[in-house]
Amino acid sequence: MFLNNATATDQVDVVPACANEEASTPAHLLTFQFACLILTNATIALGLAANGVSAYLLTRKRIRSTFNNLLLSLAFADASFLFFVAAMELPAWLTSPRRFSYAVAAARAYFTYPMVNISLTWSTYMTVSIAVERYLAVHYPIAHR
Repeated sequence: MFLNNATATDQVDVVPACANEEASTPAHLLTFQFACLILTNATIALGLAANGVSAYLLTRKRIRSTFNNLLLSLAFADASFLFFVAAMELPAWLTSPRRFSYAVAAARAYFTYPMVNISLTWSTYMTVSIAVERYLAVHYPIAHR
């Protein structure tokens, strides 16, 4: 009749563990989640600022070249990746994941998540194209000019 050798005088917790998420989460896990939140925000802010400075410097007319245009495109790809990651994680930072509205969930599933993958692929291909361009410049220096 009694579960886990409980007696009639023992108190039984009838509230499920998932009903009160904050109360059932250990303190060290909340501290880890808070640290991850701070580190993620700091990384996104620093990345967006650094890519903004790179874009500003690479758009000057004096230093226009094919290589600098590739670097500029890479800066835009990385900045778009960081922007869409921030947009995808913003609802999770503001509220519990269980409390998403349908509109937020639909926007996240059909727009933000694909844009994160597209910008990540764009950044990867830009890195490969820069590597190929540098290889050709070193391997065939006369033809490159």
